[in-house]
Amino acid sequence: MGSEDHFYIRISKNNVGENRFIFIISGKIIKKAVCRNKIRRRAREILRKKTKDIKKGNDLTFIFKKGAEEQSYEALEREISAILEERRLIK
Repeated sequence: MGSEDHFYIRISKNNVGENRFIFIISGKIIKKAVCRNKIRRRAREILRKKTKDIKKGNDLTFIFKKGAEEQSYEALEREISAILEERRLIK
């Protein structure tokens, strides 16, 4: 399990041959649904842009922590890119 400042990532292999992305944002940590959905939309868009560069056959679970709602799009993009490279998921 990898960690950045505002989220953890859990990676497991799948037999589908495609990547699947899961976003977990607890209502106990980030109270407002609007903020939780904003984080999901941003993360989904970042990963959509990077899909062709990510190695296939993984389930990637992103577990967001407190403070993620204050991140800008660019900062979240840097964190996601850094952890994907650190975990050697980029082709």
